[in-house]
Amino acid sequence: MDMPNEKKCLECDKTGVIHVSLVLDGKLTSESYCQIHAEQSGLLHLPGYDLLGLVNIEEEVAFQLELNVLRCESCDCTRHNFEKSGRLGCPRCYLTFISLLNPLLNKMHVGGSHLGKIPKKAIAENLLNNRIKHLETRLQDAVTNEHFEDAAQYRDKINKFKLLAAQSIKMK
Repeated sequence: MDMPNEKKCLECDKTGVIHVSLVLDGKLTSESYCQIHAEQSGLLHLPGYDLLGLVNIEEEVAFQLELNVLRCESCDCTRHNFEKSGRLGCPRCYLTFISLLNPLLNKMHVGGSHLGKIPKKAIAENLLNNRIKHLETRLQDAVTNEHFEDAAQYRDKINKFKLLAAQSIKMK
């Protein structure tokens, strides 16, 4: 015996188990389909039919787990926290999330290092430090290759530049 509110399938006389509401020309219409005709018409395979997202629940859980795998050991900040707030929790987060930060920095700047202005007072000191590093590298190469006379010259130049650097710091 049929219940008075039961709708029949649009294609046959069976009781409809899938109900579809459509708005056509500003009017709400509803149709019912039995399981067989709903499957045949493709209603059960439409994208977006799964309103609760249960079809892709495994993918969503895997995605959420991946988001939280990256975690700062110091402050417990996760990748999800960082992406949600745009802020890191502590200085150690910069090392933890470097794989996320480098692409962001490259989008904001030309390259990964700061190429902005240097205060005039720091230019000389910066040049001296770079020159010292360069000479120290050449000194190491000379020692490795047993060119001790060259190594002595590099050592003397390094000491000279270090003395200049120390004097420029005192003048500040």
